[in-house]
Amino acid sequence: MRSEDRVVTRDWEMYDTRHVVYRPARLKPEALKAGYDWAYREFYRWSSIARASLRHGTLKHQAKHFFYATGWKKFEPLWDVMIRMRQLRQVTPLLEAVLSKVTRQQTGKNQVGLPESSSHELHWPSATCSDGTNN
Repeated sequence: MRSEDRVVTRDWEMYDTRHVVYRPARLKPEALKAGYDWAYREFYRWSSIARASLRHGTLKHQAKHFFYATGWKKFEPLWDVMIRMRQLRQVTPLLEAVLSKVTRQQTGKNQVGLPESSSHELHWPSATCSDGTNN
């Protein structure tokens, strides 16, 4: 794409799936953006989130899915601000609580097949930003 001069920007801040960073071969960039925005709105409508939540087995799993999808997708601008302010570590405990396992299988292994003694907490990798600080 670079040799065809189709890369629009090299600003890595724009590489977040929400911005068109290249010229598609057979589509106007505006049409690509409009299609992304439409698909995002449709997929994360309140009714879509609720319907997907109800597909989980227990009420606890349903609530967990609903609150995760709602918190992540309906409050995405807040997460963007937290990331840009380099405050993601402040909300990591909240994220870990929402994403932690709801139940354990009776086989002595957790839901991903690891022995129960294995840690099931999320460990967020430290990202080094362009200014040399950690996220």
